This record gives sequence, structure tokens and C-alpha cells, in this order.
Amino acid sequence: MLNKLKKIPLLGDVHISSADGTVLMKTEGRAARGYLCTHSFVLAIFIDTLENFPQEAVRYITLLLAGCPGIHDYSLQLSSEGGGLCCYYDKNMTAEIMAAEIEKHLALTRYLASRLSCYQRYDRRGNDEVK
Repeated sequence: MLNKLKKIPLLGDVHISSADGTVLMKTEGRAARGYLCTHSFVLAIFIDTLENFPQEAVRYITLLLAGCPGIHDYSLQLSSEGGGLCCYYDKNMTAEIMAAEIEKHLALTRYLASRLSCYQRYDRRGNDEVK
């Protein structure tokens, strides 16, 4: 899997963490972390820190991911480091197919990050709504 990931142009600095065995990498300047499972690979792309994740944004993202059939393999991961968008990838995918899917994953991550920035702007102004 590591060799397959290294062939994907969007991913850089792909290596295994000595601390916990996860696969660490960068994708278009965003930190990403991969988890190897028996039949799959789960990739989490960093969205933002927890301070920038208000509850309203978490609800919005959760409903978006649950309500859109085309993105059913995605989930929101919250940890002490921040929030990331996770996606499941079959280990049998070719590097080319995985690269195309990671490109979609990155696009959705960017969209969610832009929505978070809207929450942050409106929150600073004291408004309850995001427009």
C-alpha cells in the first residue's frame, strides 16, 4: 500500500509513523493520516483545529455526509489535533483510481474548510446564521 500511495502525485512525504504505525503524508499542503485495515485503507485529511469547529459546523458536516448518497464512504473524525475528513479506499484499487478518488476527497475537504471559515467569520460578528 505504501508503494501505491507514493505513486499518487497529490500525495507527498508519504511515510510510516514510528510512534503508532499510521501512514503520514501531505496532500496539497494539508496534513493527512492513513490507517491500514485488513481489506481497506482509510485516509483522513486535516480540515482545521478544534477551536475552529463550532458545534453548528459539526452538525452541518454530519448531516451533509449522511444525507448525500454520493459521499457515503466519508466521515468526520474529531480528535485533540482537530477535525479531518475520512474516506474508505479498497486495497485492491489501482493507484490511478485511488488518485482520482483522493482528488474528490481533497475537493470535499476544501469545501468543508471553506464552510468552516464562514462559520468563523459569522461567529466573530455575533451572528447565529451562516449565509
